[in-house]
Amino acid sequence: MVDRLVAAVTDQPDAAHGWRSLVSPNDIVGIKIAAARGAAAPTRRAVVLAVVESLIASGHPRDRILVWDRDPDELRLAGFLPERGSSESVFACPVAFIEPRVGYDPKATYVAPVLGKLIWGDLLFQGTQSPLTASVALLHQNDPSPTPAENNAGASSPAAAGASSRGNHRAPAAAPDNLSDTSHLCNILSKRVTKIINLPTLCDSVFAGVAGALYNVTIPDIDNWRRLSGEPRWGNPYIVDLYSDPRVGGRVVLNIMDGLIAQYAGGPSFQPLYARHHATLYASRDPVAIDAQAVRYLELWRAQRGLPPLGKATDHVRTAAESGLGNQAAEKIDLRNVAP
Repeated sequence: MVDRLVAAVTDQPDAAHGWRSLVSPNDIVGIKIAAARGAAAPTRRAVVLAVVESLIASGHPRDRILVWDRDPDELRLAGFLPERGSSESVFACPVAFIEPRVGYDPKATYVAPVLGKLIWGDLLFQGTQSPLTASVALLHQNDPSPTPAENNAGASSPAAAGASSRGNHRAPAAAPDNLSDTSHLCNILSKRVTKIINLPTLCDSVFAGVAGALYNVTIPDIDNWRRLSGEPRWGNPYIVDLYSDPRVGGRVVLNIMDGLIAQYAGGPSFQPLYARHHATLYASRDPVAIDAQAVRYLELWRAQRGLPPLGKATDHVRTAAESGLGNQAAEKIDLRNVAP
């Protein structure tokens, strides 16, 4: 399936020629997966392995391929990292995660007019925590419900959402009361990879309506991200600003969405009652087209189950289309079935 998609989306005779049109042997190819759904339904290991093996078969060096996501525990559950205390390799290429605090680049900043409460793991967090409290805070990064200490702490400024600063850089400063309007890109994005293959899942999200291609390489790859997601703005326009950054979307050469099992409610945590066998992978160089197609399916399946529409929660997809990142309208998307 992966080989057919790569050949089709690049208009090349086979996958090897397709990959060579997207990356060179000198590139460090980062494969950004979505492990947040844990062992039940992350980007499937078989799909990631197919991408890695297809790249290697095209002549790309194995040691210049890197699979990554934010959280090491989720990567372990999904089968990409060994159990704690083991050094045994469990995957076909190097796998990385974002280390708390030191895993973010002090010089690669994104400033938006929204204050967020810093927690342990964020680069500018001031103070120390016990290991137990720290682990609770890290878990909270993937949990939409605030901890008691964070209730009412992520207040938004009254500035207009459209006033966010695209590509704004500044030196990190101490954050009074651990409030900050600054996020930092992870070092993997800013320093390690030169090209990105983006592998999101076909899943809804309590953080941004749809955990698609635009979301997968933006919000999970910065610190102090909680201020930019969820109600009332659902990541709009911040996801678009971040994807427009040449260090982020500018490095994405291909999006492949894992829709083998899709989920239309309760994501990104796995909710089997709202999951369905879809048996489809989608590929495009246009992240907006992939996300727009995903939203159409999610809305259809939600309506069939009597669930409320996602509505404004997916507005960042429309904003991305209006910003020129891709096509949202169905009549502008050429949806081709490349099954044998």
